[in-house]
Amino acid sequence: MTPRRVTAAVCLVAIVLLLMGAFSRRWLVADLRSDQLNASLRIGLTKLSMCATTVEASVCQQLSWSEVHGLEGVHVEGSSWMWLGRLTFALSLFAAAALAALAVLAVLDRPVVLPVPLPRIAMWSCIALLPFMGGYYALTPGGFSAIAAGRGFLFAGLGAVAGLVAAFRETDDGLA
Repeated sequence: MTPRRVTAAVCLVAIVLLLMGAFSRRWLVADLRSDQLNASLRIGLTKLSMCATTVEASVCQQLSWSEVHGLEGVHVEGSSWMWLGRLTFALSLFAAAALAALAVLAVLDRPVVLPVPLPRIAMWSCIALLPFMGGYYALTPGGFSAIAAGRGFLFAGLGAVAGLVAAFRETDDGLA
């Protein structure tokens, strides 16, 4: 394989990982514990689902943040945090789109003249995604007894690093 095709293959892997991370329903997993509630909250970047297990049954359902805030014994204030998740989602999609364009241009071996080179746009979008991910994890609102990073967090992180490597390969400083 030529170096440009290797870059395209790495871009493809990064795109798949970024999209899997963006659309994952298990970006973060939080345990909610109160006197009347024992449940697991699966937090995606744009959606929530709660799975509650009792002696009689196990139920999973989609929730809105207002429903979580309304649960007795649980106080979650996180409107700005929710917007951080939505921005992380949008940035994941933007990084995937920039990497898709970079992969197509690498396969076609066609230069495109832009005010900011496309490899730099892809590289900086992948770099910018990392602090957004860290903020979404670290700035989780109070009210959760335990929070853990889920598979969506892992996929997005790996996708950002793979995208960073692919984009760096195409910069003037990189291998291309």
